[in-house]
Amino acid sequence: MRILDSCMHKLLFGFSCLLTLAVIMRIVARSITHAHAGDVEQSCAAKAVTSWRSQLKVAALPERQQAANCLCILARSDKSVFPDCALALKDKDKEVRMIAVPHLGDMRENKAEAIKALTDARKDPDRDVRQGAEAMLMMLQTPR
Repeated sequence: MRILDSCMHKLLFGFSCLLTLAVIMRIVARSITHAHAGDVEQSCAAKAVTSWRSQLKVAALPERQQAANCLCILARSDKSVFPDCALALKDKDKEVRMIAVPHLGDMRENKAEAIKALTDARKDPDRDVRQGAEAMLMMLQTPR
């Protein structure tokens, strides 16, 4: 019986690792897609931060996704925009929250604030957001 318990534990642990790896791969893929450097950054910078902020608060889902992405991109070079990126983690739609997760995991210059936001996101109602936040926390806490 003890051997069976040990085997089940190892099997569940292995499954958990695979699931976490799948979430990390999905987040990295989204991050690469959303972080096409030059063009995206230029189009984000072309619009005022205040416009992106209002779009994040009141627009339909696709526009809120775009606003979250741009605010998080702009937060890399402008610390004053960081709270807006973190605010995207509290959006009502999972898709918007999932956009913010990899960006926050890449915020080395606002590391302490990103860790706080991602730690809070571990309580998200959606499993993908929780697992993504956990994966990004591990990345942030790993020295480069």
